Amino acid sequence: MKLAVGHGPIADFVRREKMELIAFPEFFDNKRLLLQGRVREYVRALLKNYRQIKYALYPDYYYKELDLPTSITYVYPVHKLSEADFIKGLQRKYNIIPGYASDPRFRDYSITDFTETFKGPKWYLGVSTWKEIREALLFGFDYADITGFLLGRFHQIKDRDYLRRRIRELLKLVSKPQGRQSSILEFLR
Repeated sequence: MKLAVGHGPIADFVRREKMELIAFPEFFDNKRLLLQGRVREYVRALLKNYRQIKYALYPDYYYKELDLPTSITYVYPVHKLSEADFIKGLQRKYNIIPGYASDPRFRDYSITDFTETFKGPKWYLGVSTWKEIREALLFGFDYADITGFLLGRFHQIKDRDYLRRRIRELLKLVSKPQGRQSSILEFLR
């Protein structure tokens, strides 16, 4: 599983330390503009930095096809399973990864319904607890973006050694093979 972190001090730390997370500006998610419904400003900010961006959130609750760079992979935050047809339409033009909303207030489906509806790569949005990261691994998500809450309390993540240690723990957890590994000998018997 690949992990991403949005704009902020943790992204700055990850870039400085050259850690194996997708950090802003490679992962673009200006939540402030999106939550305020300021789609036009979000698109302007995305276009301003598009050469550095590999992954970006597609504006949620926005059911029109936007004219965006095709070089970016977009994560579409799914709030209702009925959005699946709109996402399929977008996938004809863009590389779209459906995003599972971690907060149940922002979705009307279960994680099982989500994984059955969307085949291919999946993104777990807003991982803020170790339970959620384990759930993402259990259900085979390919990507997740994390919040600072996953790494510790504010006074803890200000400590660089603590933060480095927690990120390494997290990377070790997500890089472990999930499920049972078979050997070639099992198939010869």
